[in-house]
Amino acid sequence: MSCLFALMAKTTQLEHSNFRYLSKGKICRAILMATLLLLTETKAMLLMPNWKSKMHNQNNTTWRFQLEHNIVPFNQDSLSISNFYHQFMNLWTEYTNIIYASLTSEGLSSVQIVHETTIRDQFPMNLRYDFESVRSNLMYKDPIPSLDACLNDLLREKQHLLTQSSLKNKNHPFFLWHI
Repeated sequence: MSCLFALMAKTTQLEHSNFRYLSKGKICRAILMATLLLLTETKAMLLMPNWKSKMHNQNNTTWRFQLEHNIVPFNQDSLSISNFYHQFMNLWTEYTNIIYASLTSEGLSSVQIVHETTIRDQFPMNLRYDFESVRSNLMYKDPIPSLDACLNDLLREKQHLLTQSSLKNKNHPFFLWHI
């Protein structure tokens, strides 16, 4: 490669700017340099898809590992149920997109079933303690309900907890009739 750059340096240092004053040797060097550059570019272009594919796979592997690392400890904490659900599903969607891209159609269906079961089981397990009763009811049902049914039960329980807390408030008009 250093020979190519040396050849280019010699060829670009022209004594005259007019083409007809170029010696035959300089013209041959210029043609050789152009041909070598063309071959180098062609070789690089042929290697580029392999390099892009390799980098894409490395990036996907890294991103997949990062998503796995984010999914495992992901808990509801201070998030509402709907925000927790959306963030949880966004993580799983990104993860499954990476996994499903490399699978054949035969393997895809079995992996999808495993992922659906994992998502359905993992979602209620990562909820706050407030929803322990709903979580245990959902996990002991046979068959375990779908993720949508779990979400509906949790939203109903959230509404129930909000109603109970507002009823416990002594300033609530409902309790004024006791006074």
